[in-house]
Order: sequence, then structure tokens, then C-alpha cells
Amino acid sequence: MAIGQENGWTVRQVASKYRNPDHAPIGAQESEVIDLFSRHPEINGLWEPATAEQGAGVNDYRRIDVQPSCLVCHGSRDSRPAFVKDQYPQDKAFNFKPGDLRGMYAVYIPEVQAALAAQSPSD
Repeated sequence: MAIGQENGWTVRQVASKYRNPDHAPIGAQESEVIDLFSRHPEINGLWEPATAEQGAGVNDYRRIDVQPSCLVCHGSRDSRPAFVKDQYPQDKAFNFKPGDLRGMYAVYIPEVQAALAAQSPSD
């Protein structure tokens, strides 16, 4: 997140089975990429052109796979810690197994020239 803020990038976590509703896919491109990752575990990352809503730039998507340590909070529904159950009553991010697709990082990188123009004061 800090690197994104320093560079004017937008960095998000995205998941189909999300805990935080802010992590739900936004738009067709994010939905399509997360679906691609779920069908093809051999794909670790993907670059896509920015959407029309984003403007000039690119999106870098990187898969997040479930590690054994993730299962403390993302294992069975009943074994989730109390704070997760309390803070996220609509939680969908459970019943994972190691190696499952947990989600992805979505990084929007604006075109350098467009980003610089947006930061420059107009004359």
C-alpha cells in the first residue's frame, strides 16, 4: 500500500469470497481475471490495459494462494476467531484449503505522462 501511495498507484485486495465488502471485484475486468486465476492455478500474474473508468494506464493482477498459516482465520467456518465472526457477520472468506485461490492483488498504475500532467499546476 505504501509503495502505491508513493507512486500514485491504486492497490487493492480483491476476492470472490471476501470478508470485507470493499474487497469484492469491481467491474467486469476484475471479475474476469479472478475467474481466470480460479480456472488456471498455473497463472500467477497478469497485466491488462486500464479500464475506461480508470483512464490511461495498466492493471497488474497477482494471485494470492492460501498458505497453511492462513487457515487460522480462513479455515472452517466454525473455527474462525471470535473477532472475525463479530466484525464480519457477512463473511464469505472461510472453508479454504492450502493452495486454494484466496484472491488477488490489483494494482492500477496510471500512465506516467498522464499522472504527471494531473499533478502539474496549470499555467
